[in-house]
Amino acid sequence: MVEKKLQSLVSKLHDETKKVEDLDQEAEQKLETLIRDMEQEIQSPDQAAIGIQNVIAEFEITHPRISAILEEITLLLGNMGI
Repeated sequence: MVEKKLQSLVSKLHDETKKVEDLDQEAEQKLETLIRDMEQEIQSPDQAAIGIQNVIAEFEITHPRISAILEEITLLLGNMGI
């Protein structure tokens, strides 16, 4: 159940990043890397939580919708005990 919700949020994050028009190349690359890492880590999400926190700090002001999705993923991981 939690893994399904996590996968749904990762998919939502991926969709939202495609909608953002003012994302610079470096930010886009960081998000793509984070999404790819999270997709690989769904079975063992400990490492994903660390990367998410780093990206949230960078995106809070410039891309609040992306940051909100990342916060939701972080909360879900926290509820999983990670």
